Amino acid sequence: MREVARQRGGPIYAIVDGGYNWRLDNVAAANRIVDRLGLTRSESGCGAVQWTIAHLRLHASVVSSADGDKKCELGLRADDVRDTVAESHVDLEVAMPMFESNGFTLDPSTCVPYHAGIGKGVLVYQWCRVSLRDGH
Repeated sequence: MREVARQRGGPIYAIVDGGYNWRLDNVAAANRIVDRLGLTRSESGCGAVQWTIAHLRLHASVVSSADGDKKCELGLRADDVRDTVAESHVDLEVAMPMFESNGFTLDPSTCVPYHAGIGKGVLVYQWCRVSLRDGH
């Protein structure tokens, strides 16, 4: 691996896992549905959404909307909120020793998150610059 990178010359990049909260996509899809049905434009519609969320125990909450055309919208439940930036940082911390043990240095300041997926499946990865360590 090191020899190929050395012979090839130029920049070297690595892919590292990244944090992703799939609940955000679920809430966004549910928001599109309740918006299309017009349930977010009135207090009674918001009440119906709140009743449905509570009685079906769905993973969403009803919150006030900043959009002037809507009274409410769906948001994450408190127990579904995650700090994906911190999770991505942990993924980097876990990966760095593996790169070091193979003669590379990963520079976390260069990492850029990307989304990939097949169908509805989503994968977040970080594209990071690595360099050959001296003496390897």
